[in-house]
Amino acid sequence: YSDAVAFARIGEGSLGGKARGLAFMNSMLLKHRQYDKHDNLRIMIPRSVVIATDYFDEFIRNNGLKYIISQEFSDEEILSEFVSSTIPVKLQRELKAYIKTVSTPLAVRSSSKLEDSHYQPFAGIYSTYMIPYVDNEDQMLRLLLKAVKSVYASVYFASSRAYLSSSQNLISEEKMAVIIQEVCGTEQNGLFFPTFSGVARSINYYPIGDEAPEDGVCNVAMGLGKLVVDGGRTLRFSPRYPQKVLQTSTPELALRDTQNEVLALSLQPEEFRTSIDDAVNLRRLDIAQIAELRNSRFVCSVWDRENERISDSPFDRGRKVITFNNILKYNTFPLAEIVTDILHMGAEEMRCPVEVEFAVNMDVAPGEQQIFNLLQIRPIIDNQDNRPIDWSAVDTSDALVYGENALGIGMMNDISDVIYIKSGTFSSLSTEKIADELLELNRRMRDEKRSYILVGPGRWGSSDPFLGVPVKWNHISEAKVIVECGIEKFDVEPSQGTHFFQNVTSLGVGYLTISPFRGDGVFREETLDKCAAIYEGSFLRQVRFERPLWVCIDGRSNKGIVKETPDEAREE
Repeated sequence: YSDAVAFARIGEGSLGGKARGLAFMNSMLLKHRQYDKHDNLRIMIPRSVVIATDYFDEFIRNNGLKYIISQEFSDEEILSEFVSSTIPVKLQRELKAYIKTVSTPLAVRSSSKLEDSHYQPFAGIYSTYMIPYVDNEDQMLRLLLKAVKSVYASVYFASSRAYLSSSQNLISEEKMAVIIQEVCGTEQNGLFFPTFSGVARSINYYPIGDEAPEDGVCNVAMGLGKLVVDGGRTLRFSPRYPQKVLQTSTPELALRDTQNEVLALSLQPEEFRTSIDDAVNLRRLDIAQIAELRNSRFVCSVWDRENERISDSPFDRGRKVITFNNILKYNTFPLAEIVTDILHMGAEEMRCPVEVEFAVNMDVAPGEQQIFNLLQIRPIIDNQDNRPIDWSAVDTSDALVYGENALGIGMMNDISDVIYIKSGTFSSLSTEKIADELLELNRRMRDEKRSYILVGPGRWGSSDPFLGVPVKWNHISEAKVIVECGIEKFDVEPSQGTHFFQNVTSLGVGYLTISPFRGDGVFREETLDKCAAIYEGSFLRQVRFERPLWVCIDGRSNKGIVKETPDEAREE
C-alpha cells in the first residue's frame, strides 16, 4: 500500500459491486484523461483498499455465526454478536500494514455481491461507518476492526433482510466485501468534512422549466454526503443550466428551501461506539454553527436583511445561506462541467443511465490542487416494459389518486388495499411514531401476503423528520405504489437522488408526487374516509375494497391513477 496506488485489494474472493464500480471509474478517468483536465484540480477516486468476500466467509465460519441467518434477532443483538467476534489473524496483519500508510479519517463501506448489480441496485441498504484518524496504531486498528465487523453485521439487519426478500434473493447467498476509503476533506474545530458532496444522475425523471430528462440532475450539500443520499434538504440543479436554480431564484425560497444542517465527522475516537446507527459519530451542525467554518466561504451567501436580498460578497456579515452561488453562478469551481463529463462517460461506458456519488475539497493551502473525489458509480435501472396507455380515454374524474408526476411500470391488477396517513393527525413532530405504526401494519400485510398503496404527506424515506416520514425498507416492503402528497405548509421536492428513491424505482414500485392544494393531482381522502376501515390507528387508516383497484402508473407519460375498477374492465 503506497501513496501511488489508488486501488488495492486484500484477499482472493469477489470485490463486490461498489468496488467493481470504483475500479471501473479509476480506469475510466485514466482512459479519458480526466484526472488532470482542469488546472489546479485533481479528479480521482479516493485511495481505497478492498477486503474481498473470502474474508467475510471465513469470519462467519470461524466465529460460528451461521445460526444468525436462520433465526430472528434484533439488529442490536446481531451487531453485538458480530462486534464481539474475531477477525481472521491474517486480515488483522494486512490491515495493520495498511494503517501505517494512512493519515486521514477512513470510511468503511459495504461492497456486497449484489450491490449495484445491473438489474437491482442495493443503494444504501447496508451501513457505511466513518472512523477518525488517531496516531496510536493499536487504537486505530481497533477502531477499524470494529467498523469492518459492523459493516459485516449490517447484511443481517432487518431492513437488509426485507430488501433481499422483496428482490427475490436469498440472504444465505449474500456475501460482503468491504471498501476502506480515505475520507475527502479537512479538519477544523475537531470536525472533518469535505467542502461539499453530491449525487448526480444522467437521467432526470422530474425536469422543470427548460430542463430535458437527458440533461441529468445533480443534488449537492455542504459537508458529508450522507445528508444527500438519506434524503435531507439539499440543493438541486441541472448540470446544463447551473445558473438556474429554483431554490435560490428568490430570496424567500433561498431562506426557506436551502440546506439547513451540515454533517461532519467528529474526530473524538470515543464517539465511535458500537451502534446500529452508522451516523453515531457524525455531528449535525446548524446554520449558526457553520458561519465560522472555512469551507462556508466557498458555498455560502449572506442574507442582507436591510435590503432584503441575498448577497454573494465574501465581506458581508449576516445569516449564512447555503446557495452554492459562487460555484454555480460565478464558476469558481467547474462543477457543472465535471459532472456533465463524468455522467456522459459513465453512461457511454456502462451503456445505460448512471448515478455517481462524489465529494469535493476546495479547502486547500495556496498552490495545492483542489480535489474532486469520485466515490461511487451505479447503473440506474429502467425496466419499463410497459405499453403506452391512451390517456385521452381515461376518466380521471372519479380517481382516488391521480397525478402527473409519476414513475412506474404500467398496470397493476392485484391491489385492494389503501393505507394512508390521516391528514388531520399529521404533524412533523409525529413522523417517528407514524413510522413505528406503519412498520407493524406492513408486517401484518407481509404475513397475509398482500400488497397495498401507501399515501402520506411529504417525502417518504427522508432522514429529516421535518421533510417526511423516516421509513426504511422494512417499513414499506409490501407497498406497490407510494404516493408523496404535498399538503399546506408541507410542500416537499420529490426525493430523486436518494438511495430510497433508487431502490423504490428499481423494484418496480409505482411512485407519484402530488400537491392537490396547488391543483397538481388528486387525492380523494374524503371518499376513503367514508369507507369502512379494516384498521384505524392513531395516525394511519387502512381501507380494503371488495375488488382489486384499477391501478396504472405510466412512467412514459409521467401520469398515474388509482381508482375503483370500472364495470366494463371487470367483464373483460
